[in-house]
Amino acid sequence: MRILYGVAGEGLGHAMRTQAVAQHLLAQGHDVRVLAAGRAAAALAPHLPSVRQIEGLELAIAGNKIDRTGTLMHNLTRALGNVRHNFAAWQELLLEPAALTVEQPMQLAVNAPAPSLTGKPTLQLVAEKPALAAHFTPDLVISDFETWTWCCARMHGLPFLAIDNCQSINRLAHPKAVRAGQRASFELARAIVKAKSPGADHYVITTFFKADVIKKRTTTVPPILRAAALRAVPRDGEHVVVYQSAEGWGDLPQLLKRIPSIDFHIYGYRREITADVRDDNLLYRPISEHGFLHDLASCRAVIASAGFTLMSEALWLGKPMLAVPLAGQFEQMLNARWLDHLGYGMVTESLGRKEILRLLERGDQCRDKMRRHRQHGNAEAFEVIDHQVARLAR
Repeated sequence: MRILYGVAGEGLGHAMRTQAVAQHLLAQGHDVRVLAAGRAAAALAPHLPSVRQIEGLELAIAGNKIDRTGTLMHNLTRALGNVRHNFAAWQELLLEPAALTVEQPMQLAVNAPAPSLTGKPTLQLVAEKPALAAHFTPDLVISDFETWTWCCARMHGLPFLAIDNCQSINRLAHPKAVRAGQRASFELARAIVKAKSPGADHYVITTFFKADVIKKRTTTVPPILRAAALRAVPRDGEHVVVYQSAEGWGDLPQLLKRIPSIDFHIYGYRREITADVRDDNLLYRPISEHGFLHDLASCRAVIASAGFTLMSEALWLGKPMLAVPLAGQFEQMLNARWLDHLGYGMVTESLGRKEILRLLERGDQCRDKMRRHRQHGNAEAFEVIDHQVARLAR
């Protein structure tokens, strides 16, 4: 089967999940082509045979908070250019060879020049399948919270499968303890999520918590983890991993130095470094998949924003987490509150010495709670996805 896969670019969690799912689908014999926004394209390029860069929504962040006005204006000014770029990427994708395989040269298409828009209009390309037997024509569209591929599916009447964690906001029931004090943010987030990929043939929602499904055509599965995380072996260590994915923790070094007895391994704060830099009890480390997962598997606890993927990997490895959600990002607030609600870690809106010490004190309790979480790698999720792919392709 020929599958078009769209990936959102804000953060790298969408890309990590897509890498795992796409590699599984390729191993099942499907032909998978990816349109990825933002940093997701570069992250996926070394791992998949066909990845093309598209433009997507970008968040404007000031401090540790989303600038909603700045986000709106930034994306409005880019909208027309983004549509043109994405339309050209879509046309070029349709002109790719029909039988692309994993054995072919890895990823030559990221940031490739846009094709000429001469010749037949793009919208005719899919309709005239007999004349395009040598070109890629998708049978199914899958999206990880990416809207352009949803548009492509609607334009051409293709089945559409949504696979992400964000749809939990709209399609699952959340207890009052998790939603308390966040009604306005919850309703706004739910409206945005509903608008991202409405009317999908099915929604597969990845989640580390148990919540009732309140919408039709919805299935929940455990978090989908990258292969390297699944292979990591948890060990007991004394250091604490700190991962900063957004600006806003300017006083972080001064804060952590106030706890000199703890060794902190810090990722993302000094993005320019290419080797470890030691500063008293702080070890700044360059981002690398192997190095980060090794540190994560052997740490005592994790401090980070409330991204779903890192939270899921910490849970898989049994590491308590102090989540500091990005202000104005309700999905992160929801993740963090569920983490706290289940006893797997703690949530705080303001990172301080007291919160860090409290997490370390509660570490054993958190680990006891996490041992009750049951997940058999990606097996359950892949079984559901395989079933939906086969069903929608009929």
